[in-house]
Amino acid sequence: MNLTTKALDNIQQQKQERNVHYFSGEFVYYVEDTQNLAFEQIISTISNLKFKPISSVHNVLEEKKNYWLKIDLRKIQSGKSSNWIVEFDDFRISELDFYSKNEKGNFEIQRVGFSKPFGAREIKHKNFVFETNVAYNDFVYARIYSTKKAFINGRIVKIEQLVEDSSIDYLLLSLFYGICLAMIVYNFFLYLTINDKTYLFFLLHLLGAVLFSLARDGLGFQLLWPQSPTLNMHAFNFANTSMIVWEIMYARSFLNTLKSQPTIDKLLKQALFIRIGIYFFTTFIAPQYSNICAYDILFLLIVLYSGFVSFKENYRPATYFIVAFVWMLAGYVAFLFGNLFLSPIHPLTSIFMNLGLIGEMLLLSFALASRIKILQKEKIIAQSETINQLTLNDELKDEANKELEQKVLERTIALEAKNKELDAFVYKSSHDLKGPLNSISGLATIGMMANDIPTMKEYFRLTRETSNRLQSTIEDLLTLTKVKEATVTRKQININNLLNEILEDFSHDQKYLNTIISKKIEIKSEILNDESLIKSVMQNLIENGLKYSDLRKEKQTLDIRIYTKHDYMYIEVKDNGIGIDPENKYKIFDMFYKINPKSIGTGLGLHILKTALNKLNGQIEMTSEKGVGTCFIVTLPIQK
Repeated sequence: MNLTTKALDNIQQQKQERNVHYFSGEFVYYVEDTQNLAFEQIISTISNLKFKPISSVHNVLEEKKNYWLKIDLRKIQSGKSSNWIVEFDDFRISELDFYSKNEKGNFEIQRVGFSKPFGAREIKHKNFVFETNVAYNDFVYARIYSTKKAFINGRIVKIEQLVEDSSIDYLLLSLFYGICLAMIVYNFFLYLTINDKTYLFFLLHLLGAVLFSLARDGLGFQLLWPQSPTLNMHAFNFANTSMIVWEIMYARSFLNTLKSQPTIDKLLKQALFIRIGIYFFTTFIAPQYSNICAYDILFLLIVLYSGFVSFKENYRPATYFIVAFVWMLAGYVAFLFGNLFLSPIHPLTSIFMNLGLIGEMLLLSFALASRIKILQKEKIIAQSETINQLTLNDELKDEANKELEQKVLERTIALEAKNKELDAFVYKSSHDLKGPLNSISGLATIGMMANDIPTMKEYFRLTRETSNRLQSTIEDLLTLTKVKEATVTRKQININNLLNEILEDFSHDQKYLNTIISKKIEIKSEILNDESLIKSVMQNLIENGLKYSDLRKEKQTLDIRIYTKHDYMYIEVKDNGIGIDPENKYKIFDMFYKINPKSIGTGLGLHILKTALNKLNGQIEMTSEKGVGTCFIVTLPIQK
């Protein structure tokens, strides 16, 4: 035998004596049982059943179907030990009945599964493991039934190798959960210290991630709820939902999307409600999909997108946030290959997922630390700004006090002026009322002494004229009071109709009948303003023009023009009356001022006009020439 032949024999012997044989078509065959056959029927009709070798394509068990596996142990070289372990990796198998011969040649059955208490397992391991002796068994059998899809995934391994692998596996899991516990305790105390709800959401997300891992790797069933298969069936879906939901809540709080990104916040809230809805749907309506979590990629991408938007808006902690979710997304995608049956379950899948979660936890902690630094910096800036603001407030307060003192002084001066005006008003009013009353009293006394009727009639005539003058004064005083106390009430006014109404009121006045009046209305639409105040302005302008007409002239004229320009209405009243001396130009709007002291007027007309214009934010201009005439132009803003 040459050296090459010896080398090949050694390689073949090492291959045959290896400690692990993974499930493949070389060892494992399967058949679907559509008749619910008993094990005795299976082994008695074995030649009639068409068992097929499993492959990478045909190794998925459909939900709610019975399958029988035949595992060929003849090709396994036992070496020194004939005791081997058959291990099934997929925790989703609801019922797994394992048949193996004992030393007497009788088949023994072990019934385990996802839906059975953990205590039913002879070997307390997170996976389904069964001991068998290859010296007594050429074939072992397994019946598999699952309410959800599952893999025919596992291995045939020596007990020593299983112990060695399990030690490493449990050690790595212990490190993973130790880190998770440390992160949970650390962030719990941070939350108690800082009292920031962001830490609470992060803490709940960590708890959800740990529960998700416990439900995923089987340790939860082994250590926390071994006697509760029902809880075990729902733990994975609940934990996965909890992890994603609190992740979204954490993103909303950490990125402050409610204030900084309302649109993104709305998107995150919608994702939150949809994910909760999926949980209830897969728990109570379609439980066969409860362990499928491919749709969570979409929610993770939405969270990642919100981080990119914040980063684009120069929110620096979003850098750690983005890296954390990219890291977790990578682990989650690796996990999904097995979850979606795109590849068999492999120990590396679990390792990648755990590394993704640890990386995310650490990076999100860095993100929170970065956020705290920014908040502290903002706090210092805010305190500095507060101090500056307080200093400025003191300066503004001093300035405000000075302005208040100035306003008080101005109000005092204005009040004194008002008091003087009131005193003058009372004095002049009493004077204008007292004069006619004294005249009436004197005329009555003299009239009582008269003996002839014509003389008495003359006294009565004079008394009536005095009474009319007194009545006119009282009416003007009442009009002035009404104008001063009036509240501006605007409505649509037809200027042409209003002017005609005013002229109609003067139609019985002798001076009106002797005056040639022309009117020119250049306003086509109605005007929005206070009708009573506008009427008072126009009425006093026309009355003033009629009252001071020049009877020495052959013709007395009064020209009225009303028009709009830009955003203003103009009322122009021009007469050819007696005119006004330049020195009296600024006195005509004073209360009780009369150009001619002997005239019969009250001296209140133009004062009432000016008061009404002040109410309407209007202005008046006057040009006059003694003996030629006077022109008044009133300007009023047009209300929109």
